[in-house]
Amino acid sequence: MLTFLMISVASITFSLLCYLSIFILNRKAGIFNGKQMIVLIVGISADILGTAMMYSLSTEVKFDLHTISGYLALSLMLAMGLFASYALLKKNQTILKNFGHYYFPVLIIWILSYVTGVVVGLQKIS
Repeated sequence: MLTFLMISVASITFSLLCYLSIFILNRKAGIFNGKQMIVLIVGISADILGTAMMYSLSTEVKFDLHTISGYLALSLMLAMGLFASYALLKKNQTILKNFGHYYFPVLIIWILSYVTGVVVGLQKIS
């Protein structure tokens, strides 16, 4: 069970690294591109995997700040993935150039959810 928990934490943390790298890559490139889309898909996949694993470890779901913000953050990242896919498929330069402006608030919400998860997790082990 401890190994399962560690894998789920690693998966969520890997998502964080993916999401942060998208932000950095987007700032450097100035436009959203296919490489960033791949990283976003990998990040969302790891996020879903880690969330599902943590859900399976819980005996009951408590709708506290972390749970609500976590599901909101994951939903927003999924929406960003769809939004980015649409922009790439349609080659919408306006959206692709301004992607960072849309992505940044979603990233902040996701990070806040991550931090609340760390706080909740640390409270459970102390």
